[in-house]
Amino acid sequence: MDRSSYGDQRARFFDALVDRLTASNVHLVRYDFNRDPRDCYPRRGRPGPLGLSELAVRYPDHRLLVFSDAAGLIDPIGGELAPWIDDIAHWPERALLTPEDPTRWGYREAALSRSGFVILPATEDGLAALTWGFEPSLGSPALRFEPSPPYPERLRRRPLRWLERDEPELEEVKALLVELRRYLGNGGLLWLAACAVYPALDWHLTLFLGTNLSADGLYRQKDPPAEVALIDERRLAALTRLPWFRHGSMPE
Repeated sequence: MDRSSYGDQRARFFDALVDRLTASNVHLVRYDFNRDPRDCYPRRGRPGPLGLSELAVRYPDHRLLVFSDAAGLIDPIGGELAPWIDDIAHWPERALLTPEDPTRWGYREAALSRSGFVILPATEDGLAALTWGFEPSLGSPALRFEPSPPYPERLRRRPLRWLERDEPELEEVKALLVELRRYLGNGGLLWLAACAVYPALDWHLTLFLGTNLSADGLYRQKDPPAEVALIDERRLAALTRLPWFRHGSMPE
C-alpha cells in the first residue's frame, strides 16, 4: 500500500477495502511503501524496510496486490516503466488497484498492463473483479465505470504547494475552490470544509463527519429519509486523494 505519511487517509481508505477481504477469510500480509515499492515496511515484525527480492523469497506463492496510483513505478523523465520493474515479475499474478478514475487511465496504466499487471479501480467493484483478473476462465464481470469530474489541475501540478504555511495568492485560492467544487460536488466540498474546521485531519473524524452531516449541512439526529448522509464510497475516495488528507494536515 502506497502510504505517504502516518496520517495518510487514502491509505486508510485502501485498508478499509482490504479489511473486507480479510473478513472473507482471505489470507493477507500487508506492507507499506512511499511511492517507491523497493522499500516496503511491514505492518508487523521488524521495523526496517524489506526489498522486493526479499519479499519474493518470503512469499513466492502469493499474489501481489499494489494499492497505488503507480506514479512511483514510472520513470518521471522518460515516462517509461522504472528499470527495476522486473523485480516485481517474481509474482506472475499481480494487480494494481488504483484510485485514478478508470475513464482517465492513460499511458501509465497501459504500460503496467503490458508488463503483466491486472489494472482495476480501488473500489468494492474492483476488488470483486480480482477473481476474474486472476482466473479469466470464470468470465468477465460486468463492470460499469461512471465518469467522474477531473482531479483539480492545480493540485495535480503542485500538490505540496498547498501544504505550505505561506498562503497562496487569493486568485489562486479562488480558482482552486472552483476546481474542488467541480471535483467533489457541493456535498463533497461541504465535507471538506467541515474537516478543515478541526486543527488536524483524522481518519475517524472524517468518517464521523461524513456519517453525521447531511448534504444540506445539517447534523443528522433522527435520520429522517430526507437527510442523506454525505458519506459514500465514491465521495470518500475522491476526498482522500487530496494532498491534505494524504499528509494529515491542512494549513490554517
